Amino acid sequence: MSFFQELLKRRVPQICGIYLGAIFAGVEFTDIIVERYGLSDLWVDGVLISMLTLLPTVIMVAWFHGAPGRDRWRKRELVGIPLNVIVAGVLVLLLSPKQPVEAASQIRTATDENGQTVTMEVARADLKQRVAVFFLDPDGFDSDQPWESYAVSTLIKAGLQSDPFVDSYSLYNQYSNGLIWRLKRAGHVDGLNAPLSLLNEVAVSYHQEYFVAGSLSPLPDERWRADISLYRTGSLERLTQLMLEGDSLFDISDSAIDGIISKLDRPKDTNMVVSRLPASELLTGNTEALRLYIEGSNALLLNNDYGTAQARWEQAIELDKGFAEAYADLADAQDDQGDYQAALANLKELNRLSHKFDESRRILIKAWTYQLQEQEEKATRVYEMYTELHPENAEAWRSLGYNYMWTGNRVADARRAFEKSLELMPNQYWLIYQLADIYRVQGDTEAAIERYEEYHELLPNTYLAMVAIGDMKTQNGDLAAAQEYYEKGQLAQTNMVTPVIKLAMNQARQGKLEEAFELFEEAEFVAEAPRQLATLYAAQSRLYSALGQPKTALKMLKKQLNMEAETLNRVDAMVNHMRNLQLYVYAGESAEAEAFLATMDDMFGPPFDFIPRIGYMILRMAEGNVEEAAEHNRFIAKVLEKSARKDLEYVTEFTYGMIKRRGGELDEALALLENASALYRQSIQQNNEEAEAEFVQISIELARTAILADKAERALAALEPLLTSWPYHPEGNWLAAQAQQQLGRSQEAEKSLAIARDMWVNAEEGFELAEAAREGLTSASL
Repeated sequence: MSFFQELLKRRVPQICGIYLGAIFAGVEFTDIIVERYGLSDLWVDGVLISMLTLLPTVIMVAWFHGAPGRDRWRKRELVGIPLNVIVAGVLVLLLSPKQPVEAASQIRTATDENGQTVTMEVARADLKQRVAVFFLDPDGFDSDQPWESYAVSTLIKAGLQSDPFVDSYSLYNQYSNGLIWRLKRAGHVDGLNAPLSLLNEVAVSYHQEYFVAGSLSPLPDERWRADISLYRTGSLERLTQLMLEGDSLFDISDSAIDGIISKLDRPKDTNMVVSRLPASELLTGNTEALRLYIEGSNALLLNNDYGTAQARWEQAIELDKGFAEAYADLADAQDDQGDYQAALANLKELNRLSHKFDESRRILIKAWTYQLQEQEEKATRVYEMYTELHPENAEAWRSLGYNYMWTGNRVADARRAFEKSLELMPNQYWLIYQLADIYRVQGDTEAAIERYEEYHELLPNTYLAMVAIGDMKTQNGDLAAAQEYYEKGQLAQTNMVTPVIKLAMNQARQGKLEEAFELFEEAEFVAEAPRQLATLYAAQSRLYSALGQPKTALKMLKKQLNMEAETLNRVDAMVNHMRNLQLYVYAGESAEAEAFLATMDDMFGPPFDFIPRIGYMILRMAEGNVEEAAEHNRFIAKVLEKSARKDLEYVTEFTYGMIKRRGGELDEALALLENASALYRQSIQQNNEEAEAEFVQISIELARTAILADKAERALAALEPLLTSWPYHPEGNWLAAQAQQQLGRSQEAEKSLAIARDMWVNAEEGFELAEAAREGLTSASL
């Protein structure tokens, strides 16, 4: 009998054929399971390797036991089969990549804002790599600031962001966060040619895991050369250096993107479809449109020039109607400038081009659209859907937290969302600080201080936490402890004016005005950036106003606006200024305030045309025009109710109280003002530095109303928080003196009156309260 006949007799070909079919079926089945549940491809590899490796065992069993009839097990089988199994296991371990067999993506479902079920595959957030892309330094250009250096960095950033497992960042993402000023203060006003140590510091401050830096050079025949490196943040370990040449900026960028992604610790075995488009598809393939886009971005980043930025972006869009990022930046700028209808129009174009954005960006654009349409409930639902689709995505929970915080003043819900975000991504240091602010609003002093101290331990070279704890000590009346913390903040971060300003105000609160103004001079000497000067002028304006010098206070307020115009968007700068329009009335310049509000009328269109109304309300109240103030207040209250801005309810409640007082309805006025005070204490707005003036005003007017109603005890209760944090506040002491006089506490009244007189010693001529204080309590007039 031939060998082939023997094989057929023992049915070896048949059994092996069946086994090969089983291998195919096993691999196919495993592949289906992997694709359905987003598991790793390692499962398919493992099944295939193990089944092929066990083929000798199948042949051996078929040879010895395939023929009809009873067989016995031989020694060679008892040794060979276990040995084959061991070899199979070893091969699986050796040939499979050393990576955990775990899904890199997951299938999620959620309910959208319209009640529809949404299902999609999402990348695991914990596998995402964060990469900062800094501007490439120009080498060999005729210009010191060539747009091409910014363009290649921007193209690389866009390409990295298109990968579902990469989050990329550039200075263009943070027009107003002040990071560019770290480069400017070091002499790199255009963001170029900064040393690696400084770039590393900026990347660390924004909690990036890696950063990209390098240079770009023009070559003959319109070719380009780039030297681009990827560094690990903190250690400055260079992970790769790419020496690239190409016929276009787009070629250079695409090669750099591939080289960088290959060195990142991203999952390489995921079944998730990664449609990484060329950079020219993500942004634009039109070189002239790209140039205009970069010029617009630089106008905003480097000069805060919104006009030029918008004009350039509009020109870029004219050249390329598919330039999604230009539409996005234009809409953002229009939003910042108060042109909400134009922003909405560009958001519609963004929806047309949504295929160029990742799914997270599309969700955020949808929520933004609803917010501009005043559909706050739908916007909130979109943010909630974001967390349902991406329950492990820290950004999703962070976005939801901010939405809760600024819609409905849902502080407790915001706290839970931020805590979840931090649990998922512990190195979001700024969220630790934000949580501390929320604990502070909720009155959980111990938790707030614990979080501030945690933030300081993580970032010991920043003053923020020490200043925040100092502010809490100030509120509690422990000015000595507050000073210690402000001094710690001053030591933690040099060339920062805020700790010095806090020290100055701390001295002023104790009646040490000479020391306070000396510290203000020091702060002005230290200040290097417009935002620092704006902070200084704002503090000086508040102090001069308290000291009965409204003209000087207004002068500082105008200087603050000029500085903020260089760094903030127009809306924020003008709203900050609008909060203090009463100074124009007190300084005898009401007409100028009217002109300012007319500018705001032109600037704010529906649905945010209520914002100038707040300014008119403030102005009319200061002028004593109660009827018109009441009309504006009713309109504002309806808008705030519709938009669920409960964090601002105290504003309208306060105004209603003032209107009632002007009408002689003192009991109703007192109830409304006490409610305004309670709402302020519950509002997230109390953490706003600009809101301190509102806290002072509410305390003062509540006390004044109580005195007019002959309820001195309630007046003193209203003044207690103010005089605890600011013992030498002149008007607070003036009102305390009157309340104490009503209660027959003459000695205490004289002491409070003396403080008011001393603080108003340099009050401007015509400041009536100072004149009344000099005449004494017998002629006191409210």
